[in-house]
Amino acid sequence: MINGGDTATFKNKLLLWLKRTVPKKMRLRLPSSVDDLYCRLNAYDIELRFYRDHVQHVEIPTPVCYYNFEDYYNIRFFMALEDLSQLNAGEPNGFSLKHAEYILGNVAKLHAKFWNKTQSITKSVWSHGGYWLGPKEMPYKMSVDKAYNQMAVSFSDLTGDFDWNDRRLKSLGEKLEKLASFITYHVHHSKPKTVIHGDYKISNLFVDDADSSVYTIDWQWCGLGLGATDVAYFLYTSVEKGVIQDPSSQSLETVNGSSYSYYGKRELQLLKIYHSALIKCGVTDYPFDLFEQHYLINVLYFCMFCIRQKYSTMTLKDVKRYHDKKMDGLHLRSIDHIKQMLLRSAVLVDHVDKATLNTTKMDKPSRNYFNYAPKYKIE
Repeated sequence: MINGGDTATFKNKLLLWLKRTVPKKMRLRLPSSVDDLYCRLNAYDIELRFYRDHVQHVEIPTPVCYYNFEDYYNIRFFMALEDLSQLNAGEPNGFSLKHAEYILGNVAKLHAKFWNKTQSITKSVWSHGGYWLGPKEMPYKMSVDKAYNQMAVSFSDLTGDFDWNDRRLKSLGEKLEKLASFITYHVHHSKPKTVIHGDYKISNLFVDDADSSVYTIDWQWCGLGLGATDVAYFLYTSVEKGVIQDPSSQSLETVNGSSYSYYGKRELQLLKIYHSALIKCGVTDYPFDLFEQHYLINVLYFCMFCIRQKYSTMTLKDVKRYHDKKMDGLHLRSIDHIKQMLLRSAVLVDHVDKATLNTTKMDKPSRNYFNYAPKYKIE
């Protein structure tokens, strides 16, 4: 325990403590480019400003920030947060269906708070929340179909309910490539906009089983976006095996007269819980059919990101390494979740409803994000 005093004294004590406790031979993770450096610095700055200026307005539980220090020009950032380790973090296999319901209800409160009311926070967060979106996204070295084929070679040993020669899986890369520009444009510029967390996954969420409250940390990628971005990202990185795929129980339910037979019962149930929570919080301009399409294209966009930036350069040994160290989300440390991502995308890619998506309001692009993938042009 470090006792404070004035700010300068407390800072000096912290630095002294760090010098004594951090191993001298600790390996540093250095930025690989100027763009990477900018993203990291801006991410730290955004998180510090979030706890300083906005945490009291988000209306969802966050840890208490005891100390917040920023020296941007000397690249020094430090925060001391409340210890949440006694809460349920969903490790190691992911959150249960019941916990997923709590977590989606929680993020719906955040989204509803800033629904079409982002002016007060626009200058303090990313123009597009999420580390895989907007100018933060790293350049792609190959097309989706080429990266997918490369992944198929590296992950050729996938077995069980997964067959690379299955008709839908065999054509997934090609289908995603054809839809890449359309999906990318709509994920970035569709409305209605809100504030999203941008990294809403297992390592950043803690559930208090005593009262079902959900605490959220790591706000460095928060920004403007579609609420469906947080929903899709959470469900495909953070819930236990079987909650999403559920292939044996296709849903025969209808929502407002529309059929969603390409979802399992549990996945559709979770989407309805999130959407109902939005409505309960006062959102009135977001029909379920539009939310479902926003969710669908976010699943596909994140799948494209994973294929090009992650899976195409990984092997099964890398997955084991992620698993053993509990690094990142389940989409990188669980073979079952990688298969789930591909199997579900192979179904969803055939249900992109361009008519519904093209009738929605759109932002005017503030910059050409296709600089990061020059092959793609806005349609």
